[in-house]
Amino acid sequence: MLAVLKALDLLFGAVVTLATTIADNIVDVLGASIDLGPVNTIYAWIQTSNGITNPEPMTIGGLLFLIAGFVVTTLYKLVNGVDQAPFPGGKFPAITPPPWHSAHSPVGIGSTDDSPSDPTTNQAMLALQTVAGFGGVIGGLVELAADLAPALQAEYGGTLDTILAILSTGFSAVCFTLIPACPPVTGTEWTGADGAWSGGFAVAILYTLLCVGALGTKLAGGSDVAVLKNFSLKNVPEVVFGPVVATVFGGALMTCFGVGFALEPSNPYTTAMTVIPPIPG
Repeated sequence: MLAVLKALDLLFGAVVTLATTIADNIVDVLGASIDLGPVNTIYAWIQTSNGITNPEPMTIGGLLFLIAGFVVTTLYKLVNGVDQAPFPGGKFPAITPPPWHSAHSPVGIGSTDDSPSDPTTNQAMLALQTVAGFGGVIGGLVELAADLAPALQAEYGGTLDTILAILSTGFSAVCFTLIPACPPVTGTEWTGADGAWSGGFAVAILYTLLCVGALGTKLAGGSDVAVLKNFSLKNVPEVVFGPVVATVFGGALMTCFGVGFALEPSNPYTTAMTVIPPIPG
C-alpha cells in the first residue's frame, strides 16, 4: 500500500509539473518566431494579398495555419473540383454562439419544429468537418514521422521531431480532435444531450493543451520528446506518461460522445468524426 501511495504521489507531482510547464510555455511556443527563408516570404505575401498592410512575422502558430491551409485546400479541391474552395471568400466558418452568449440565436444548426436549421450554416460546418477529416489523415502520417525522426536521423532528430510534432499537433489534436468535438460543427447544441457534447469539447480542449504543453516542455529542456504519446519528464525518466494521458482522455471523450449519441443520434459521418479520434494511434 505504501508503494502505491508513493507511486501516486510521484505521478501527481509529475502531472503538476507538466501543467505548470504548459501554462508557462504555451504562449511562447505558439508565438516563437522562426526563419524559414522563402516560406517567410510566402507567408508575408499571403497576408499583404489579403489586405494586411503590416504583415506579422512567421511564428510556429502561423506555420501551423499556413501548412494546414495549403494541405486541406489542395485535398478539398481534389475531391470537390478545382473551382471549389473550402472557405469561400477566405473566411473561416463562424461558430454558432452558445445559449448563454449575448449573440446566441435560436435559429441554429440544429433542426426542430420551433427552430429550423440554417442551410448556410450547415454547409459551412460540413466544409469544416471535411477539412478537419483531411487534417486528421495528414496528422497521423506526420506523427508517425515524428516518432521515427530521432531514430532515423540521430544528428538532427532533436530538431526534426519537434518540427514534425508541431505539425502533428496542428493536424491531429486541433483538426481531428478539437474541431470535430465542437458542438456547432457536429450539428448539436451546446446544452444538448444533458451537457455531453459540451463535456466532450472541454476534454478535447484539455487534450490539445497537453499536446502543446509537451512541445513547450521539449523546447524548455524538460523532456526528450515533443510528441505527447511518448512523453516523459527528465526528472522522472522511468515513467512514460503519454500512453496514460492518451488513454484517460480518449476514454473520457468516448464516454461523453457515447452518452451524447445514445441520447441524440446523429449522422454516420459526425459519429465517425467524434468517435475515431479518441482511439489511441
